[in-house]
Amino acid sequence: FPKNLSKIYFNCSQYKILCYYICSNKLNFSINLFLTNYQMNNEKPLILVTNDDGISAPGIRALVDIMATIGDVIVVAPDKAQSAMGHAITINDTLYLNKISKDTDVITEYSCSGTPVDCVKIGVHEILKRKPDLCVSGINHGSNSSINVIYSGTMSAAVEAGIEGIQAIGFSLLDYDWNA
Repeated sequence: FPKNLSKIYFNCSQYKILCYYICSNKLNFSINLFLTNYQMNNEKPLILVTNDDGISAPGIRALVDIMATIGDVIVVAPDKAQSAMGHAITINDTLYLNKISKDTDVITEYSCSGTPVDCVKIGVHEILKRKPDLCVSGINHGSNSSINVIYSGTMSAAVEAGIEGIQAIGFSLLDYDWNA
C-alpha cells in the first residue's frame, strides 16, 4: 500500500468491510481488490459510487474519475450534503431520484433526495440490473476515524453495501478544506 494509506478492518457482525483511510492531500492510490479476475476475463467490474457530501462534492467527483479507469461506474448520491446521518433511511418522506447524466454519457449519475444508505438501496434494488461488484463511498470531506465511523453517512453507505453482500470501501480525506 502507498505510504499515505492505512488499512482499517471494520467488522460488522459477520460482514467484513475493508476500508482505506486517506491520510494526505494527494489522491495517489491504487486499488488492487479483485481486478485480476476481471482482467483475465476481459470484463470490467460494475462499481456503484456514493457519498454523504452530495453529488457535486469535489471528493465524489475525484472518486468517480478514478473508478472510471477501473470499471463501469454508476453514481447514486445525495442531492445535498447528508453528513452525520449514520445508517439512517428515509421512511416518512417521498424519495426523489433524478438522472443527471445524459444518455450519451459514459457514466450514469443519479441524485437522490435521501440518505447515503438510501442511495445504496436504490442503486442496488431499483437502478442496477445486477448487484455491483464493488461499492465505493466518499471521498468524505473530513475524518471518519474512531467513533466517527458510527455517525458517518459515508461509512454507513459502505456498511449497507456489505450487508447486501457487496464488497465495499469507504474513503475519507483528513483535510477540512473544501477544495482539498
